Amino acid sequence: MDEAFVQHKFLDMVFNVFRDPKRRTILWLLEKNELTADTLAEKLSISRPALEKHIKQMMEFGLIERRAETIPNLHYLYYIPEYTRELVRSLLDTADNFRSAVEAEYNERIENEEQLFILGNISKNHYNAVIKQYESVLNNITGEGERRSKL
Repeated sequence: MDEAFVQHKFLDMVFNVFRDPKRRTILWLLEKNELTADTLAEKLSISRPALEKHIKQMMEFGLIERRAETIPNLHYLYYIPEYTRELVRSLLDTADNFRSAVEAEYNERIENEEQLFILGNISKNHYNAVIKQYESVLNNITGEGERRSKL
């Protein structure tokens, strides 16, 4: 990793846009259909000005686009271009790969700590503290409850 990572403007945009569930919902809705701002606001149960704030930010970065339709009267239809679909797929794949790698590594660490405890190389307190730390990470990334009971 180099210093450019710290100053990466695109990463700032991605994390800023995708951290908001409303904006992720807008992308999800637009993946299925082209929709007007009124329809999006209704489906999200937010005001039109609140929606327009989200739309503006997403359009500034090219994540969504709009086209004018004049029949029966002038209105705009919002949609997501293919490159946004690719970005979302890539982000989801990367997140899944990261989660899988962390889960595999931490499960291996838990098994190693368990073996050390069984062999008497570490204390019960040490074992429980390490397991608690690892399971906390695993619970956060998988959304599961307690993974195994403490000794």
